[in-house]
Amino acid sequence: MYAEVNPPKMIQIQSREQILEMARNNSIDKNANLIVVLRRPEVAEPFRMPTQGYYAGAISQDASEAWLKLR
Repeated sequence: MYAEVNPPKMIQIQSREQILEMARNNSIDKNANLIVVLRRPEVAEPFRMPTQGYYAGAISQDASEAWLKLR
């Protein structure tokens, strides 16, 4: 979920690519909030500390390059 406080605005994020496109278009406000909800895996596993997709190697090459360029 993407949210801005003033004026109030909320956007449901459907994919990593959607937030990348918002970043490329300068559509992310300086005081925006990104709210992340974690899902349990379908098969029960022992708890693991959540890790950003970039560090876990779980994002596309495009997203990885954007992570470096759009900071």
